[in-house]
Amino acid sequence: MQTNGKKVYAWEANTYKGKEWSKVRISKKNEAYHVFLVDFGKHTPKTLKAGDKGMIPGTLMPRGAAKQNLHGNFVMQN
Repeated sequence: MQTNGKKVYAWEANTYKGKEWSKVRISKKNEAYHVFLVDFGKHTPKTLKAGDKGMIPGTLMPRGAAKQNLHGNFVMQN
């Protein structure tokens, strides 16, 4: 969806429609809840761009909250 330094905002592929994080996080439809912030740590991707698809091995952290429209965190496996 969008990169932010060593982090990437990722959205499940079947529901991603080219939206930007700045629009999704203020959406009244709780769309941010369906986004995950992926922390790549030292393994920063070099060529990721909006709309790219792929598998990301890692651990989902319990942060997301539908009522608060809060996205989840995803930590890469080393």
